[in-house]
Amino acid sequence: MGLRHIIANGQPRSTILLLHGYAEHSGRYSHVIERFAAAGFDVFSYDQQGHGKSEGKRARVDVADLIADHRVARMMVGERKRTENLMLFGHSMGGLVTAASALIDPSGVDAVVLSGPAFRQFPETAHVVSRMGYRLARLLPGVPTVKLDAGLVSRDPLAVRKYERDPLNYHGRVPLLTGASMAVQGRRVLDHARLWDNKLPLLVMHGEDDGLANVDGSREFVASARLAGAPARLVTIPGAYHELLQELERDDLQDQMVEWMIDQLAESGPA
Repeated sequence: MGLRHIIANGQPRSTILLLHGYAEHSGRYSHVIERFAAAGFDVFSYDQQGHGKSEGKRARVDVADLIADHRVARMMVGERKRTENLMLFGHSMGGLVTAASALIDPSGVDAVVLSGPAFRQFPETAHVVSRMGYRLARLLPGVPTVKLDAGLVSRDPLAVRKYERDPLNYHGRVPLLTGASMAVQGRRVLDHARLWDNKLPLLVMHGEDDGLANVDGSREFVASARLAGAPARLVTIPGAYHELLQELERDDLQDQMVEWMIDQLAESGPA
């Protein structure tokens, strides 16, 4: 695992493990990492298997394996971080992986931020995947299913063009194993959200016009976590598409994330 470490400007407040989404790579978050570092956060990131510069068939993954990888990454960060506390950030599929990882083992995690987490798929995607099923996906993992529309990434045309021209992004159809395992793990996380650690702060941000990851999944997840007594906050952004940190409001949304994370540190004590 190629774990990258960006040092905070000055003495670090805390450490963040950042995880990218499906069909992209951690390099697309350089502007986010710079913003976090400027606010005093050390940031670790890596390319998930089958993505970016990592090994594996392009975008062909079992999300269960990605969750296991994330838990290993947390252990590695724990050995290298310069602060006592650790925060997790994940976008889209990375948000699903991050949430699942924290549900399985919340120890050593002080706060979680999710951006457009892929808890629930849209009917047209779910229909294709459910017809074939997870068992078949294990036998025929590379069968191509739906092709995602890059225009649903952001309302910013420049951001869409950059996405389409990025050679490290994957632009083909969703492999069956990836889609099926994402659906299985998304349902599993929603079914277990009521078990979210009631002392673990959670911030979920989601575009209301997200056409790639259904905002209703985030609503269900946060509602269940709140029933468990967790300090969970949901922020939905009117008109926004899937990639909030590539959206027209990205600067303001980054500021909101940073402010929220700093607030959690103030409540939990020194790093």
